[in-house]
Amino acid sequence: MKKVITCVAVILATMGAKAQSTVGEFSIQPKVGMSISSLTDIDDSKSKIGFVAGAEVRYQFHPIIGVEGGLLYAMQGVKVDQELDPQINLEYVNMPIMASFNVYKGLFLRTGVQFGFLTKSEIEASGQGLKGEGDIKDNTESVDISIPFGVSYEYKGFVLDARYNLGLNKTFDSDLDLDSKNSVFNISLGYRFTI
Repeated sequence: MKKVITCVAVILATMGAKAQSTVGEFSIQPKVGMSISSLTDIDDSKSKIGFVAGAEVRYQFHPIIGVEGGLLYAMQGVKVDQELDPQINLEYVNMPIMASFNVYKGLFLRTGVQFGFLTKSEIEASGQGLKGEGDIKDNTESVDISIPFGVSYEYKGFVLDARYNLGLNKTFDSDLDLDSKNSVFNISLGYRFTI
C-alpha cells in the first residue's frame, strides 16, 4: 500500500510540475449547472434532469493539492417509465468536501465526500386526464452521503466542472421497501475569484 501511495504521489508531482496554482491562495467559485439523476434499484427508471447552483471555496496549500468545500442546491430524483409516468422529486442542499489535484495547466481532478441535507421529497404522477402529487419527506432519509468524483478545467477564471456523485446510503426508510441510492451526474459552469 505504501508503494502505491508513493507511486501516485510521484505521478501527481510530475504531472503538476507545470501547474499554475498559487500556494496559500483562497478562492471562491459561484456556479450553476444541471444534474442528471436517478435512483438505483427502481424498475423501468430513467434519468431526471434538474438544476444545481451554489458556490465552492478552495484553499491551495501545495502547488498541486488544494482543499475545497461548498454549498450547492440540487434538484435530483428519478422518472419511472410506467403508466401515469410517476417521478420522484428530491431536493438537497449538498455540502461537498474534496481534495483537488492540479494535474496539468488548468486541469483538476477532485474527490472526497459529500453530505446532502434533504429539503423536499415528493412523488408526482400524471396521465389519462389525472394529475397528482404527494409528500414523502417523512419516508425519505434526511441526510444523503455520497462520494463525488470529478474533473474540471479552469481558464481565465472560468471553470467547467463535471462530477459523478455515488450514493452510499439508502434514500428511503424501510416503510417504502426500497433499497435505492442516489446516482447523480452534475455539469456546471462557474467563475473563480481569488479572495
